[in-house]
Amino acid sequence: MSKRTFHAAFSDELVNIYSNDEAGFISLINELQRQKYISEQTRIGVESTGTYHLPLCIFLTKRQWRIFVLNPLITSRASGLKLRPVKTDNLDARLIRSVTETGSGHEFRGCRQMINLST
Repeated sequence: MSKRTFHAAFSDELVNIYSNDEAGFISLINELQRQKYISEQTRIGVESTGTYHLPLCIFLTKRQWRIFVLNPLITSRASGLKLRPVKTDNLDARLIRSVTETGSGHEFRGCRQMINLST
């Protein structure tokens, strides 16, 4: 997640880039649905990035998607387990996907005030 964009890894082969705004969030949901992901059964992982991840978390949570926020220390430790010569956003997206699949992260619940403010 960055101020302007984020990468989403749907598999080891497929990593898409989206704008970090409502249009990008809608495109992400469209791709999730196109690939037959079901909101109640899908774990979407994001790395905590100050405030950059919050708009996506709020947007998806309001639409019943399950978001899991990962502490950057978790992904950093996981990356140390893999031989990774170069750090890139594509590799990070795949790593976050992998770590999320293991059950890591805390489910984003937001707070009513935050969710209501972002309508």
